[in-house]
Amino acid sequence: MDNAKFSSELGAYRIVFTGEMSKLNLSYGDFINFHFRLENSENLPDSLTLDYDAFFDEDPSHMCLVAMEYNWKAGLINNEHIVALYLSEGEREGSFSIKETSLWKGFLLW
Repeated sequence: MDNAKFSSELGAYRIVFTGEMSKLNLSYGDFINFHFRLENSENLPDSLTLDYDAFFDEDPSHMCLVAMEYNWKAGLINNEHIVALYLSEGEREGSFSIKETSLWKGFLLW
């Protein structure tokens, strides 16, 4: 995906989509969930940075939410998730800490 790039102090990661998609309806908007994992993520970094610029030219009100799934240390199991990062037209890059996680199984991009 050319419009989204994950990186850390360990280098860049390739996004690999699982093919699973769903729709999420929230009070502040409807979101499409794109499930994926990051390749080359065997070693757990302290934080991840996302550089994201999809759809902002077409829709300046577009939002990107990134949620981590399956974080056993935080008690996230059975499709629970926490939003780790919000990106918008004015903030197309952001970082979030994952150094307190003990098991990193995947990510969910809305």
